[in-house]
Amino acid sequence: MSNHQNKQIRTNMICDNQQNPYTTAQFRIYFNSHIPPPISSNLRPCDSPASSPLRHSRSEQDDEDDFTLVTNKKRRNNDKNAISEYDQDKELLNNYYPNVYKQHQHRSSRFVTAPSTSNPYSNQQNQAFDQQQITMEAARYAQTRLPFPPFIIRFSSGNILEKRVAQEIKNYLKDNFQTDICIANIRRSTLKCQQNDYDFLIYVKDADSFCSLFDKHKWPQQICGENFSFPSTPSFPPQLSLIVKNVDLRINLDEFCADLKAVHTDIHNVIRLKNKFQNCIKLVKIEILSPTSRNEILSDGKLTINGITYDIEEYLAPASVLICSKCMAIGHFKKQCKEINGTCKICGISCPDLRQHSCSLVSKCVHYNGEHNSNALKSATKFNSNNYRYHPANFPPLPNPQRWTTNTNATNSVVTKIDELISSMAKVNISLERIISKNDQYEQFMNDKIKFDEMTSKKLDELITTGNNFKTVITQHQCKITRHENIFTKLIFPILDEISTFLLTINIDKHGGILDADFKVKINRMRAQLDNARLNKEI
Repeated sequence: MSNHQNKQIRTNMICDNQQNPYTTAQFRIYFNSHIPPPISSNLRPCDSPASSPLRHSRSEQDDEDDFTLVTNKKRRNNDKNAISEYDQDKELLNNYYPNVYKQHQHRSSRFVTAPSTSNPYSNQQNQAFDQQQITMEAARYAQTRLPFPPFIIRFSSGNILEKRVAQEIKNYLKDNFQTDICIANIRRSTLKCQQNDYDFLIYVKDADSFCSLFDKHKWPQQICGENFSFPSTPSFPPQLSLIVKNVDLRINLDEFCADLKAVHTDIHNVIRLKNKFQNCIKLVKIEILSPTSRNEILSDGKLTINGITYDIEEYLAPASVLICSKCMAIGHFKKQCKEINGTCKICGISCPDLRQHSCSLVSKCVHYNGEHNSNALKSATKFNSNNYRYHPANFPPLPNPQRWTTNTNATNSVVTKIDELISSMAKVNISLERIISKNDQYEQFMNDKIKFDEMTSKKLDELITTGNNFKTVITQHQCKITRHENIFTKLIFPILDEISTFLLTINIDKHGGILDADFKVKINRMRAQLDNARLNKEI
């Protein structure tokens, strides 16, 4: 059958479909809707938005439509016929599957940007962004993103189910290491295997589970009675990484790593980062096998090594939005970029060789002229959020305002209840203010009482100390008094008695008469007074 006959058959089918009003409605919607996202039913090669909207308009790309321009007019006509036939096939698919495109039209309406009269350059830029399509690589990248990279284990025999593998790993870690792990997903793959080999890709939910499985010593020797191996080690996640800033390029990285591990034993690896020209920079990435240690270091914000304090920041994962590192456009990788010149991420100037480019160091986003780098995550996010237009169909007008009537009984009762509620709320506010003032007074009283109690306790402590000192002094005085009393009783009093006796013997004159008759009486009276004084009696 010739191409002309095929074209005629397609035309007839389209005409037949237009007889149905429902099909015709869907056929017209196709021209106002975007191409649906890539799914299993409509995946086919399409033009990639590799060209940046800042280089040239999309009209030029639509004319080329990813086909090479040739000077042969006949060949160009054949290409146009082929494109028109492909578009007609799409129209037929729209007619046969109206619900799918209807849902997509509802989803894609929020990504249409209204033209701006103030800035024609941004208007052209937004129109170019609307015509960008999501590549298959971008869709797979977004659909397969999980929090942590998978652990891959390879079996060479047996036929084990995914659930049994996950359950046995959980039970082994719980029984032997008292560790509970959370597995988000487990998949079976034979993509990179040979003959009877098959792999299991184990995805975990949290950082603790990743740290537990990252240590190969915690894995069982066998799973479900089968031996297994590790074909590769998962890449370290950004959730367990930190960035050390301003590390001098002259510092030996091995010595720096040893010093870090001496301070923090949970550090797994230390890596000096490089720029896109593979030159070392002053940022060092730290990989830590402990979420607790990472959070402690991150909360401190600083790390001291060999007397030098370094600033610590969180290591951010690459943006989920695809940004070309060559032209800074959104939606494709660098390998798919069709631009010849590169774009500086800081100033946004295009040049053939970025190595020879002298940047002005003035940040200017190429997407909407913001004061930040072109590859910043907020640039792509704002670029997407700005491309939003409120469709009138989704926002119907409000009903006409009705006049407020206050004559009805229902309205009066409602107003009365509202007034009562307002007065009650005012009373409640007054009560709350009174309670607050009382609470403040009570707090002031308690503070004063606490201060007075502290002063009283201090004075009591001083009195106790003084009393103890007095007791010590009194004890010393008692010892001295006892010593003096013993001296008087045992030494002085006997000496006085002997002296008195001697004086009495010599109180006789030559003729044997007493010289002083009252001398003995005086001596006895004085001796009695001394005894009374010693015995605390009245003299």
